[in-house]
Amino acid sequence: MKRTLACYLLAAASAASAAPEHGRVPADAAPPPAQVSKPRGGQVVLLKDFNEVKQKNLELKQKLAELENARKSLEAELAGLRAGREAAESNSRSLGAENERLMAELAAIRQTSANALQIEAERNRLRETLATVERDLEAKRLENQALAEDSRQRWFLIGAGVLAGGFLLGLIAPQLGWRRRSSWDSF
Repeated sequence: MKRTLACYLLAAASAASAAPEHGRVPADAAPPPAQVSKPRGGQVVLLKDFNEVKQKNLELKQKLAELENARKSLEAELAGLRAGREAAESNSRSLGAENERLMAELAAIRQTSANALQIEAERNRLRETLATVERDLEAKRLENQALAEDSRQRWFLIGAGVLAGGFLLGLIAPQLGWRRRSSWDSF
């Protein structure tokens, strides 16, 4: 085991000397062999290729940025949906109030239409009563006219009778012989 550890350390040292300054690896350089490091606990850990880790890190950062953008767009969409829901609830409340108002108006119209049927029946009954009263009035007017004419005829006949009686009395009375003696007549 000591020999294997020594080989790994030697390989790590040669790879470290072949790497450029500041730990940066050029893009066209061949990937270095797996590196070995020894943590404090004395165990040997193999490190993966640095470029693979760097590439994976870039991919994860891009994915994180995409997910962040998706989260922001979903939050904006959620805010829009909440505003839409609030508008829909407000619209629903106003439509409910409008519905109640229209139902009350419909009930009033139905009441009025029911009253209209009663009013029409009452109007027809009153028209019949009016026609009957007008016929009775015309009959009474004709009767009154006939009575007035009869009254005039009666008074005319009474007057004619009085005149005829007076005329006859005037003709007959002097013929009766009643003579009245006057004081002037004796001379």
